[in-house]
Amino acid sequence: MLAPSSKENPDLWQCAGRGESWVVSKPNGEISLTKLVPQPWKPLPLPPQITLTKEMIGKRSLLETERGWLVGFSAGEFGGGLWWFGRDGRNPTKLSDVNVHAIYRTQDGTFVLMGLAHLSMDDGEIDRFTEIGDKVSLDRVADLGGSPDESMVEADGEILVASWHHVVRIDHGGNVHELYKSGEELVYPTSVEEDKNGNVFVAMRFFVLLLVPEDNSYHPYWLMPKRCEAFKMVKYVCNCTAKK
Repeated sequence: MLAPSSKENPDLWQCAGRGESWVVSKPNGEISLTKLVPQPWKPLPLPPQITLTKEMIGKRSLLETERGWLVGFSAGEFGGGLWWFGRDGRNPTKLSDVNVHAIYRTQDGTFVLMGLAHLSMDDGEIDRFTEIGDKVSLDRVADLGGSPDESMVEADGEILVASWHHVVRIDHGGNVHELYKSGEELVYPTSVEEDKNGNVFVAMRFFVLLLVPEDNSYHPYWLMPKRCEAFKMVKYVCNCTAKK
């Protein structure tokens, strides 16, 4: 059902920050919404040649390049960064000390989404990785206006990004187009997908944001289960209590 705005029901939105999370996926080409099932955290395995240092901590991103590997790390306020390792794994090149959320290879090149949202800080950027022989570089493409918490590459190679405050698309020229921004914050995005009609779904805690293309913009619809019309906080968890 359509959710009330935060102005219409501020208690619901305050509760939502401690609710269960949704995940959007497209397993068979069709949009699927499921509840997030917490899993024990397991670090992404790395090639055996790569030896980590003390500053290489947190969630990992990995992409094999022509002559080695790009490895990104994100540990929130505790640190992160991006390194390039050659085939022998020795003497890695540090390219950035910003938290890495995703690394993508597209028809336009290799791109790294980086940033951090913590307390009053909310920064994000997209950079292009270049490898010529044994020389590597990282060049800033654009400011994202927020930490790129969740993202995906569309079929045509453009990139969709969801932050706490907005949803943007990065086109083939590296330009950032804002699809959504309002007073409603996205409550801990978990995933973003686009269906065959160009509708964009952003899953998060409690809510799912649906962006429907209209003319040259998108109309936002905030969705929630009908049983969440009634809710209460139980042991610091927001529970939906209305009858199905």
